[in-house]
Parts: sequence; C-alpha cells; structure tokens
Amino acid sequence: MTDLERFTERRAEKRSGGMKQKLGSACSMLEQPELLLLGEPTVGVDPVSRRELWTIVYDLLERQRIGVVLATSYLDEADRCSRVMVLDRGRKLDEGTPRAFHRTMRGRVFAVQPADTVGPRTIQARLANGPRVVDATIRSGHVRCVLQRPEEADLAAALPPGDTTSISPLEPNFEDAFRALWPRAEHAFAVQGASADAAVAQTDGDPVVCVQKLTKRFGDFTAVADIHFKVRRGEVLELLGCWAPMGPARRPPSACSAG
Repeated sequence: MTDLERFTERRAEKRSGGMKQKLGSACSMLEQPELLLLGEPTVGVDPVSRRELWTIVYDLLERQRIGVVLATSYLDEADRCSRVMVLDRGRKLDEGTPRAFHRTMRGRVFAVQPADTVGPRTIQARLANGPRVVDATIRSGHVRCVLQRPEEADLAAALPPGDTTSISPLEPNFEDAFRALWPRAEHAFAVQGASADAAVAQTDGDPVVCVQKLTKRFGDFTAVADIHFKVRRGEVLELLGCWAPMGPARRPPSACSAG
C-alpha cells in the first residue's frame, strides 16, 4: 500500500519526508484501529507523496472501513472530506459538507481578466482593498475575486473607471467559502495605491540570497548535490524535482527552476 518495499534496507531516519509520512501511516494501522487521527499528514511532502498518502486514506475508508479524522491546512484536501469543521484558534466558525459550503458561495466568485494596459497585480491590489471584496488572488494571469454578496456591481465599482477589464462568473470551491468565513482583518491583502506591478518588478541590484554548493543527504543517499543559485529582491525562486545523479562523471544542474 505504501510502495516502500524497495527501501526496506534504508532506516527510517534516512528516508525522505514523504517516505516518513507513509511509514508513520503504515505503523499506525498495524493494529487495524476503528478510528485513525491524522494531524497535517501531508505537510512538507512532495506532490507525488501527497497524492499517494490520499490513496492510502481512501483505501482505509472504502476497503477497510476505518474512520478517519483529518486536521489539515490544505483547503483542497478539506474539499475531499465528507464533512468539514472550520476552526479559528479553537473556535468553530462553521460545519457541514463541502458541497454545502460551495452553495453558500454561488454567484459570489468571479474571474477578472485585466486589460492589456493593466497588470494583474494592479487589479489585485485595487480589488483586495475594496469594501465588499472578501479575497482577491492571481490565478494564471487573471484575478480570482470573492465577494461578500452575489452582486457583480460591487466588483465593477472597484475597478478603474473606463477600464476594459472583463468579468466572468466562476464555480466556487471550498477555499472561497473558507475565505468568506475568516475575519477580513486576519487575511486582507492591504496594498496602498496601485503600484504593485512596479514594486514587484524591481529585481535589479545585488542578490539578497546567495547559495553555493548546497547538498542534502539522507544517510548515504544524496538527494541534491552542489546546487548554486542567487535570488535578487523581488524575485521568487522555486526548486522543482532536484536530483543528484549517482556517479562522479555527471553533475546536477546548477539551478532547477526559477519563476
């Protein structure tokens, strides 16, 4: 079930984060419990291991008939559950099925496609400061906007006068409902003015982060070796799928991915 048979010679402390999570799940099921409590089981694991852990959870529910109570901060994982309780510092904000949470957001979620003359960050900053806007996030070039009420006029009023930005409705998800439940002061994206594009674009100057010869090992297994990269102010760097070829004749790339 955990696909760890290939690594039985590797001790637990020499395994990756995803392997450790799957190993812990397997150990907790040795006695076939009636109820399994999972606290943030997918934090710090790669997407593949995260998907595999969810396969294990579904197997427990459907084939072995074990009840599962899951605490998670990943809202897409909460959307998979049969029933969800939203907590804020120990206080229950709401409870119900994910589908019920979706229904409360019908007509309140929109995609705002910026015009050619306006960047998405400028639109995001303007909408996030709007009085009836719950949330505004950039998604694939457009701004996903969640409103306090199903009133598109509130959204149009927050946009620049005469702007040709297009607005289209979106199907809500659990994250939209979560944002609507959360006190606005706790998560508001406060930006003064509409100059966010210019501020983020300032990526010149000396690097603020310099990494040389970064190596990560799990015992005698080398996960990454001799990685070099620099990050300037305003840049976002992400390492995706880094790996170190075993053998002296080959070297890994100096950087994996930057965006």
